[in-house]
Amino acid sequence: MKKRKLVIFIALLLTIISLAIYIYIASGTYLKFTVAPQEVYVSIDNKDKKQINNKDSINIEPGKHSITISQDEFKSYTEEIEITKSKTNTILVALTPLTDNARNIMKSKENIKVIEPFEAIITAKNAKIIKENYSIIKDLPVKSFRYQIYGCKSEKYPDDSTKVALCISYTDGNEDDIKQTAFNRLEKMGYNPSDYEIIIKESPDALKGEPENMPK
Repeated sequence: MKKRKLVIFIALLLTIISLAIYIYIASGTYLKFTVAPQEVYVSIDNKDKKQINNKDSINIEPGKHSITISQDEFKSYTEEIEITKSKTNTILVALTPLTDNARNIMKSKENIKVIEPFEAIITAKNAKIIKENYSIIKDLPVKSFRYQIYGCKSEKYPDDSTKVALCISYTDGNEDDIKQTAFNRLEKMGYNPSDYEIIIKESPDALKGEPENMPK
């Protein structure tokens, strides 16, 4: 009888332990990585980095963290994220290749599946930043019979896609006169030209077609 009670007690104890382990795992806080290339190094809050594969998950403390993802021949990427307790959080990153070998690696089907949604997210984020920092964008393009003013890629910050210049494109005439006329137009609209990077260029097709796409 005592032996039977002992067996039952042990069975109940094992059941309770198993249940506790299951609850602990189920209520854990994780960060799942969707990355390209398929193998990268991850550093959390600038601490020791570890190698992970695409789709791997790691246990992480809730709260704000700085996540750095790197790999040889690629540009490192850092993102600040807020980790929610008791759930699987996610991060999606496609590193920028710096060599021909790295660019070839990113051509695989597995990496392309990561690159496309990552680029869509980055484009949306950049568009939001541009709209917040450049209120003039909503009033562009400005067209005249002699010139056109529109948002264009910055030459001062060529590697920063959140920076925008104002391009003044004109067909003919004196550049200084065109510039002053365009500046007067901007000032009447309530904008100070000195607040922007200005790029002026003469083109016979300046008034044809649509200018570069900018967030509206």
